[in-house]
Amino acid sequence: MLACFILYSCSFDSLQGVCAFVERCPEAARILQDLNGRVELEPVVYSRKEPFAANFSVNLDSVYSSQKGIKVYELSRVKGEERNIFRLVVVLHFVDGTTKEFTSKHFQVQSKKSPKQGQG
Repeated sequence: MLACFILYSCSFDSLQGVCAFVERCPEAARILQDLNGRVELEPVVYSRKEPFAANFSVNLDSVYSSQKGIKVYELSRVKGEERNIFRLVVVLHFVDGTTKEFTSKHFQVQSKKSPKQGQG
């Protein structure tokens, strides 16, 4: 799964780095007692398309388990539309030491349906 985002800025000269994280949404994490928190996604791929706009992308599948050894995308079989809800967090690091954080809209992660046996 690939997540892409576009950043518009008046100048990219002051941008030092970009970090991206995935996390289960707070309410879903509380219900499922998900203790992963934010899990960093690497690498963040950068391509500049225009003078004041840049495209970034991260592979959500680049992590399977957290540093705590817990599966990042452990899915609930009950009420998945409420509990399997995640979000992307992007943190911009600037040369002056400041940071700016952006959070995506929530998205649902679903397991891939397997084809029924005996059907062709």
